[in-house]
This record gives sequence, C-alpha cells and structure tokens, in this order.
Amino acid sequence: MVLESVENVIFFLVNLSATIAAGTGMVVLQSFFKNKLKDLFNDVNYFIFFFMVSGYILYALGEVSYYLTRQVFKNTSAIGVHDVYWTIGGILILLSFAALAFTLFKEHGGTGKGSDRTKIRLFLWSILPGNQFVNNNCCSQRHFIL
Repeated sequence: MVLESVENVIFFLVNLSATIAAGTGMVVLQSFFKNKLKDLFNDVNYFIFFFMVSGYILYALGEVSYYLTRQVFKNTSAIGVHDVYWTIGGILILLSFAALAFTLFKEHGGTGKGSDRTKIRLFLWSILPGNQFVNNNCCSQRHFIL
C-alpha cells in the first residue's frame, strides 16, 4: 500500500484527537449539566445536547479502544469493544439529531411549500433503498425501478 509507511503515525494522530475529543466532551457535559440532570427529560435542549455529547464521547472512546486493541495489544479479532462503543455512540448521535429535527419542525411548523417537498423527499428516500435491494438481489437485470 501507499500509506503503509505512515499508518502508525495516522493511527496515533487519530487516537490522540479522539482522546482530546472524549476529554473535551466530558468537560462540556460537566459544565453544561452541573446540577441540571434532573431537568434532562423536562427540557428538550438538555436532552438533545446531553445525548449528542454522550454519543460523541462514546464514538471517540470507540476510536481509542480500536487503537489500543489493534496497535498496542496486536489483537485483530473481528469484533471488539470498540464496535459496541461505535454502535451505542452512533445511536445516541442519531437519536439527538432526530430529536433536534423534530423539535425544530414542531417550533417552526410545516407551512408552505417546504413541508410538501420535505414529505415527498422523505417518501422517496424511504422507498428508493428498498427498490435497490430488490433489484440487486432478485432480478437478473440491474435496472432501477421507481
């Protein structure tokens, strides 16, 4: 490979930035939610930012644990604890962005042409991946069906 000579340096830099991100996330959580954890489910903003920062912390911990298992311990197993961190972190990030989108849609309403376009886009977005799956796995010809 072209980048094999700098692979260890890149892994180390990614690990260093993930460690900094996880530490910064912990500081942000502590500074945002000092005594406000009881308001976490009462206020939507606390809920959104708590789960967003927690998701990014877990995702960064997944990077750190991947580096440790791959480079330090020389373990090349197919699945590890880093996959658990990445999965839970990704779910928390997705959950927080979905809550943010729902909150903004609820606050600003769905009036005008934008809401109709959004509904059409969401409908097409939900249909298209299913059609691609059917075409790729069931048919001999690979043409797109809408």
